[in-house]
Amino acid sequence: MPFEDLIQEVNDNIEQEKRKRARLKDLDLIVLDNSLRESTVGQLRGHTLENKRKIYDEVRKCGFQFKIVAAYSHMPRVDDSLVAEIVRECEEGKEDLGNLFAFSEFFESVSQGIPDTKTIPVGLRKMQEQGLINPIIEIDLAIKSINWEKFTTKDMCLLLTERFKWSRKYLSPDAKILVNLRDFPDAMVYEMERLLQVVNFMASLPATERPFGIIFEEPTGKYLPEEVGAWTAGKAVY
Repeated sequence: MPFEDLIQEVNDNIEQEKRKRARLKDLDLIVLDNSLRESTVGQLRGHTLENKRKIYDEVRKCGFQFKIVAAYSHMPRVDDSLVAEIVRECEEGKEDLGNLFAFSEFFESVSQGIPDTKTIPVGLRKMQEQGLINPIIEIDLAIKSINWEKFTTKDMCLLLTERFKWSRKYLSPDAKILVNLRDFPDAMVYEMERLLQVVNFMASLPATERPFGIIFEEPTGKYLPEEVGAWTAGKAVY
């Protein structure tokens, strides 16, 4: 390659990166702290209530507004006790309930390739019982336990609508609903059309019905930042 062409290519790449940085600089970002949950991943021992409390207090010192405080299951967890304490603090004016989030599954089970669409997931039910109002609904769009010919992308979108309606009726009309694309990398590689259809559906809902936001991660370590960045840009078009 002639030097002139190489120099031009380098300069073009630099200009492209500068444009990306300029766009990032002007984005309106929020921080959703996940220290209480993520710090248990890969641990040999679970957290005690005292452990959770110390982490929560440190997070508050950092000044983060939005915090994930629970990931529920059918079995009792330390999260249940911590949330009871935090909700009491909200009632005392020490914490804002509108800034607290908890994870919930999208459905309870799958039978013969069809998800259980009738049972409200335990995470949402426990949020209702304990008084939390902002759910993070976790969905998977590339899992093989679902028969996607019988339970279609349209069915997925309809069930999302039902979960949004339930959350606003039984948790709070002001619920900040987040949808976590839990298997984002696999979905983008193997089922990109399905993922983009779901994202487009949520983005096309009226402002009063659409979720507060969409979140995702790359937990596999198999993909480079450039790949995840390209996926993110494609998804953001919607």
